[in-house]
Amino acid sequence: MVPGEVTRAVRDAVTDAGEVHRGDWIGVSRDAVVAIADSAVMATRLLLGRLLEEHHELVTLIEGDGARAGDTRAISEWLREEHPDVTLEVHHGGQALYPYLLGIE
Repeated sequence: MVPGEVTRAVRDAVTDAGEVHRGDWIGVSRDAVVAIADSAVMATRLLLGRLLEEHHELVTLIEGDGARAGDTRAISEWLREEHPDVTLEVHHGGQALYPYLLGIE
């Protein structure tokens, strides 16, 4: 399984993905920050775009307390359009600080 998470930066930093400013949305892989965006939806899309490979079949998206239904729907629609062979499962985990946790198989 390939893990990922989306959260908001709490401080400015320089990462392999570029400069991060406090308040930016970031997508984090097992190893590093790989996506920087101005919304949770875009950070999740960028993160999925970096982590998904042709052999993957399933994405599990775990919604945290900060997740919004419209954002989850936008992510789901994007995944269906861009990766129609990948199944998406959405679960509510209720975790703080991370509106989305991902598991890719």
